[in-house]
Amino acid sequence: MWLTVLIFVAAFPLAAQRYHITYTPNSQEGLMLQLIEQLDGAAKIQQMEEFLKRYPTHPSVAWIYAYMQDYFTRTNDVDRALAAGEKLFTLNPDDLETAVYNQKLAEKKGTPELVAKWTDLATKSAQKLIGAPKPFYITQEEWNKRLAYAGGLINQGDYALYKKAMEAEQVKDRIQLFQELIKTAPNSIYTVQAYPHLMAAYRTSGMNDSALSIAEKILAKDVDNEEALLTVAQVNLDRRTNYPRVITVANRLLSLGQESKKPENFSAEEWNKRRTFYAGAAYTLLGNANVFQNNFEAADRAFRAALPYIKGNAQAEASAYFYIGWSNYYLEKYKEAAAYFKMCMSMPSPFQQQAVRQLDGMKREKRIFED
Repeated sequence: MWLTVLIFVAAFPLAAQRYHITYTPNSQEGLMLQLIEQLDGAAKIQQMEEFLKRYPTHPSVAWIYAYMQDYFTRTNDVDRALAAGEKLFTLNPDDLETAVYNQKLAEKKGTPELVAKWTDLATKSAQKLIGAPKPFYITQEEWNKRLAYAGGLINQGDYALYKKAMEAEQVKDRIQLFQELIKTAPNSIYTVQAYPHLMAAYRTSGMNDSALSIAEKILAKDVDNEEALLTVAQVNLDRRTNYPRVITVANRLLSLGQESKKPENFSAEEWNKRRTFYAGAAYTLLGNANVFQNNFEAADRAFRAALPYIKGNAQAEASAYFYIGWSNYYLEKYKEAAAYFKMCMSMPSPFQQQAVRQLDGMKREKRIFED
């Protein structure tokens, strides 16, 4: 894509060559323009500036600004080149090439606000061009080139915004940039890629309603998207609601793990890690959903099934040990319950003190007998 864009940038003529000088012969302005044509360098610029003062609305003004933008770029006077480009774009807001020229000048100047301004204007100009009919004075071949050039710029702008969002250090900034991408380019390939990252950012920020909304949008187009399925189940579980959906989703994740084949872009190690992660998450979801519904036999089975997949994740293991102990306590399997509470107690976690209290309570209730 980038090579295509660069080729088209190089293939398009400079702004000065896209505008033409025009005047009435023997008129005052015509004589002045004839003189300007014969001059070069600083003298030419001086006469152009004088012409702009005298005839600010003359049809040749665009040609002058285009020439000045090119001249000041070549002489490395970025500020005056940008000023000329600004005037030219004001005269012709649909001039895509001028917007791109100004974007490059803003990048050279190193002013982020100007870069953002002209990147936005270049993208909007490209979008206008793509939606416009072919002018009668342009050949189909030339029009196809312009459309390809505009399309490349739009993709480049979408990618730049996507990349900026991915690199944002603050979650709130990441969310804002992804939202901007989705709003301005809903059909972009980068918007499709942005949805899972935005969903994760919402979860990190505790914006669970928004995360759930994005997850449902993803599933509307990709019913087996594992990240979205996991988010839907986790949000509902956090809310202690809709346990049947949590269980359905968890079982679907387990089925996908058995049905899915390793994509070519995954190594065997990467694929096994992914399958292990989702299996552990699915069994944990099943265990929690059943515990919260007092289905202790099902909870016990699910958490035990999760253990091989969550090994090494101390927090997940401690949680599983605690709930296996909890389930066995209510199943009146007290020795089994005590054994798992002890395992939970041996691991630093939010469940550690709860396991201690449960074990002490079992001793007081004489459910177990220990020295």
